Amino acid sequence: MILQGVPSVLGAVMLPPSAPRFTRPLQQQAPLQTGAARPGPPRSVLLVFNPSSGTCGAKAAAERVKERLQAAGARVEDFETKYVGHARQVMDAVRPDHDAVVVVGGDGTLHEVVNGLHGTDMPVAIVPAGTGNGLATSLMKADARNSSKGQSEDGVDWAVRQMVCGSVVKIDRVDVAAGRRRFDGAGLVYFGLCADVDIVAEPLRFLGSLRFDVAAICQLLKLKAMGPTSIEAVLADGSTKSLSGPFLAIYVGNSQYWTDKMRAVPGAVLDDGLMELLLIKVTCRTELLRGFLLLESGAHMADRSSCECIEILKVRSASFTFWDSANRKPASGFFNVDGEIFRHEGYVRIGCHYQAQPVFAGSTL
Repeated sequence: MILQGVPSVLGAVMLPPSAPRFTRPLQQQAPLQTGAARPGPPRSVLLVFNPSSGTCGAKAAAERVKERLQAAGARVEDFETKYVGHARQVMDAVRPDHDAVVVVGGDGTLHEVVNGLHGTDMPVAIVPAGTGNGLATSLMKADARNSSKGQSEDGVDWAVRQMVCGSVVKIDRVDVAAGRRRFDGAGLVYFGLCADVDIVAEPLRFLGSLRFDVAAICQLLKLKAMGPTSIEAVLADGSTKSLSGPFLAIYVGNSQYWTDKMRAVPGAVLDDGLMELLLIKVTCRTELLRGFLLLESGAHMADRSSCECIEILKVRSASFTFWDSANRKPASGFFNVDGEIFRHEGYVRIGCHYQAQPVFAGSTL
């Protein structure tokens, strides 16, 4: 059976379907006006960087950001994180005179900062320096297609330009409830294989973002399904839909990109009040491998074989119950929010908070 599927897998590499047309990750909204999250270039900045992010280039990137902002007339206080959760604690240092927070790191560092701000209207600048950088990539790709500068900019250039221009937009924030614990997500939530990949890939940081591809293929070949799963989803039109597993993996979020290269959810929009619910169903290894190979460009959306194992819905919220197949009781487990691993006791609810997070983005000047 595996050999029979080889032509399909090779076809995904040699003659892949066309990628879908570009969907702008941000709606056509103007930068925020006076009274909505401090317009204009920031003058007092709190800069947080994680030296362990990605391939450990965050410290050098933070120094570049600091120099550029100081040259533009801003006062910059920088903090280096020392341990998991430190960035969240650093947010206690935010003062009323701060105009912005700059995050230099990966999706996990951004997650800590967003939660440390406790829903305040402080705009955040994102400098991608991790190995995932899904949210930052979605924002950067939106600007690159509307700016001659964007195509050649690196993360530091792009982020500093947004801040100097004072360009702030509001994107949706993901609200996560796992039992009595509630927290915010920057935009990416994973269950099953997608959550496992982050754990398996941790020792492979020296490979950069390629570590996720290597880990994903290893996990796909294992074909280890999640336990029985029930989903109650509220769709875009307000109607509800019930789904049941088993599934191999589940994603909920509003970022088109999972990494700086993988455009897995081409139709996602960051500020429309909706999330994408992506389900990877259990099927044969060759179909799954073909679908995975097409995820990078988003070409799986136009591939009939991939659509058999990958389903995507636009939702306002989704509630998940994970069952223990032996006794039909909710089963505890782990899931991934913005690269951070959390435990659940069998129930997780994910909602979308419409345009709740101000970020520096949107400038094409």
